[in-house]
Amino acid sequence: MPKLNADKKTVFRGAFYLVLALDLLLILPLQAKGLVKLHSQMKKLSQDISDFQKEYARQDQKEKEKEDLGLELLSLDEKTVSIQDISSLSVYISDKAKQNDVEVLEIMPGQPVAYKTTDRGKFSSMDIKIEASGGYHNVGRFVNALESGIYFLSGKTLVVRKGARVHRLSLVVQAVVRE
Repeated sequence: MPKLNADKKTVFRGAFYLVLALDLLLILPLQAKGLVKLHSQMKKLSQDISDFQKEYARQDQKEKEKEDLGLELLSLDEKTVSIQDISSLSVYISDKAKQNDVEVLEIMPGQPVAYKTTDRGKFSSMDIKIEASGGYHNVGRFVNALESGIYFLSGKTLVVRKGARVHRLSLVVQAVVRE
């Protein structure tokens, strides 16, 4: 084989081009594969961070809802009346009647009927019969005031007997009583 006449400059160029070719054929694909893998890991971490932020916001919302429910439970406890305070409920009904120009003729609380026992206490329902008289619109405002007032009162039956100017009202409301 004939001897190649190559000076240092030509050998250096050849070695340089050989290293470049090896880099293009062997090393560059490995680096590209590593970059693709790194990109997929970065995408997964980005998704994990996004999921964490959403979950953190949800957790924050749950804490706020829990606090709101606690406040609502406190207000609901105030809307029940204890068996010992039935007389205060009668006074409340009379006051609502006076505020709406309705004359209460009779208030008759019934016997408590067991309703539900919870960790907050034992609750009963009690029917309260109310006999009253007043103008047609006044009677309607009175019933509405009772149902939207400070106690749990729900109209059970309502009978209005028509009169010339004054109507007679027989109303049975159901109250939630705490024992």
